[in-house]
Amino acid sequence: MQALQSWTNHYQGLFDNDAIRSGNYPEIMYHGKPKQNAIVLVHGLTDSPYFMKAIAKRFHAMGFNVLLPLLPGHGLKIPDSEIDTVTFTQWQDEVNFAVDCATGLGKQVSIGGLSAGGNLATYKAITDSQHINGALFLFAAALDIHNPIETVLRFDSFLKVASYIQVNRNKDVIDLFKDAFNKENTAKKEPKKVKIPPNLQKQSKDIWAIGNNPYRYVEMTLNGAGQLADLIKQTEDLYIGRDKYSDITQPVFAAHSEADIAAGIEEIELLIKNHPYPGEKTELFRIDKSLNVAHPSIVLEKDIKVDNEILEKRNPVFNEMMDCVETFINKHLI
Repeated sequence: MQALQSWTNHYQGLFDNDAIRSGNYPEIMYHGKPKQNAIVLVHGLTDSPYFMKAIAKRFHAMGFNVLLPLLPGHGLKIPDSEIDTVTFTQWQDEVNFAVDCATGLGKQVSIGGLSAGGNLATYKAITDSQHINGALFLFAAALDIHNPIETVLRFDSFLKVASYIQVNRNKDVIDLFKDAFNKENTAKKEPKKVKIPPNLQKQSKDIWAIGNNPYRYVEMTLNGAGQLADLIKQTEDLYIGRDKYSDITQPVFAAHSEADIAAGIEEIELLIKNHPYPGEKTELFRIDKSLNVAHPSIVLEKDIKVDNEILEKRNPVFNEMMDCVETFINKHLI
């Protein structure tokens, strides 16, 4: 199967060099033959394919061949050189590659993603409806930085991130990151203590990214923050002079928490409103604010724990969310 061989060849260097952190691997969940449906699921900024695995297993159980790419600069044991130079166009190239592979594994190709991965998925669906002829699935999609306090609080370099965006990116994003930093600074929280594996201490000039969460980096880099800002702006630039998202042709399922302060639900509501067939080809699974489901938790069926410490809480309505996904699939893709 050419698609599988292309996938293997593409990632072989990372495996040969033992460069990927355990559990962060790109993966294909394959039924042994092409199916009616294939889907590419894209992880978020600083995250890894692990975050998409619980959802991927559900799609696979519904008969999909599932592809989980690893975005450049992510999931690495020593990430400093790559994450500091990676560009959002490289992430888009990775998504394009995964979609090309998916076309050999399913007649209908869908795409979805978490956070920045949702943004990448949306851009691909908008600009390449020929290949994304299935549906678009968004999980806490970062289509806009509504109020990035939680995003910033997940990392240590508050001032560095804000300063970088101030110099290089648009004013709205600058102000939001400044606001997030100022509120955190006022709170006077103790900085995180990052545990550095002994075998990495002499290998990496900048081991900021290695934290106690085995499936994502502990910090957002300056470059990563800038690339996310550029990624959001690129989608916005598609709609100068016309209604945003008004040309999306695919059915859209979006899941979002009202408690998400990293990527506000308002932008998802706008997408649903401006879709050519709102209601008919769209569904929003809205998680009540009282459940306090944070930004990355929406895709987690189980807590992420290390030494009995919960690092990321699970989504308490994960099963209900995926039941709605299945109903949506039966309506639009089967």
